[in-house]
Amino acid sequence: MAHKDGAAAAAADALLDVETRFFGESPLDMLDGLARAMHESACNAFDSMERDMLTGHAPLAGDADAVRAAIDQATERCLAGLTKNVDKLELYALRNVLLLPPGLDTTGLSTGHGEGATADQEAELDAELATLRRRLLAGRYVHAAMRAELERIQSDLAAFEPHQRALDAFVAASKAAAQPLTHNVRQAQQQAEQLRELAEKAHALWQRLPSANAGAEGATENAQAALVAAKSGIGTRNLTALRQLL
Repeated sequence: MAHKDGAAAAAADALLDVETRFFGESPLDMLDGLARAMHESACNAFDSMERDMLTGHAPLAGDADAVRAAIDQATERCLAGLTKNVDKLELYALRNVLLLPPGLDTTGLSTGHGEGATADQEAELDAELATLRRRLLAGRYVHAAMRAELERIQSDLAAFEPHQRALDAFVAASKAAAQPLTHNVRQAQQQAEQLRELAEKAHALWQRLPSANAGAEGATENAQAALVAAKSGIGTRNLTALRQLL
């Protein structure tokens, strides 16, 4: 039995060594580090909450000891739930994520740089990763700047919206007030057209007036001549003709 236990322990140690060389760190150490970071983040969050509640811009009135006791109780409950869920995460990761498949070729894995990669190659890879990290940070900065600009534009649009509504109302009122004026202008145009037609007719009539005046002037001259002849005793026939003319 002791031999079997020793063989099992040796196999476990060998597997742990392979996993450590493959992942660069022991899976258990990776998960322990993750759990510690999560617990530290939760504790820091509650500590910050306590400081803000006691010494912030709007501190709570009342007993400071009661506030601290409430924060400690909330911290304990949060850490208890977090520990329970972290334990589940560790089991799932060890069984499904940080587990090497059987028969994996581990040739070339070592505790150093590895037989498959030289120090220069790893340095080149590190430099490439650093470049990608800088690009990622730059992209995040640009994204944050664009989001801030978008929020500013949205704020400006919201501030302009009342003015836009007032302008729309003014335009609608102006259109409504311009409708009677448009009707009056249309009537004036129609009357001007009628006056133009009347003026053309009057001009045509005036063109025909000179011939009638000439006939009237000729008749007047004949009447005057007949009257002179009558006065001179030219004859009864001419006098009768003059009377008929008059």
